[in-house]
Amino acid sequence: MNSLHNDDTQTMRRIPSPQVVDPVKDPNRRLKFEAWERGAIVLATAVLAFGGAAGNMVVAIVGALGLLLTIVAMSYMPDRRARQAERNKHPEYEWAEDFGRGSAGIALGVAWALVLAIAGAVLFLFPGDYAMTGGVIAAVLSAVIMFVALLIVDR
Repeated sequence: MNSLHNDDTQTMRRIPSPQVVDPVKDPNRRLKFEAWERGAIVLATAVLAFGGAAGNMVVAIVGALGLLLTIVAMSYMPDRRARQAERNKHPEYEWAEDFGRGSAGIALGVAWALVLAIAGAVLFLFPGDYAMTGGVIAAVLSAVIMFVALLIVDR
């Protein structure tokens, strides 16, 4: 049987990943959030939740802009740029970022849904005289939720 497509010769073998000490260049390790990145995301989330829960659009916009600036600043960090350059240089390796993204996306999605639900509940269910108190409660709860979500993403 002389076939153009022989299943015995069409097997793919995994290219072994290099043994590297530098976490930026090691495809088996993913980059973790630095402390300032985690803190900035948590702080911006708390400000955004406070503004939304207190009904203050100016504060909510400041929180959203802070979150946006944090994400943009994170993308310009040298380690993340070097990591992307290594991924582009060696596409044949299986990078750690390509696996387990589902749990990170679910954790962050659930966290943002909870932040939104808390801010909305405080905005519509707290009396108007307690808008500041409700905003602080929403900010603290949102900060804790986001901190836990980022810890889940980082593990």
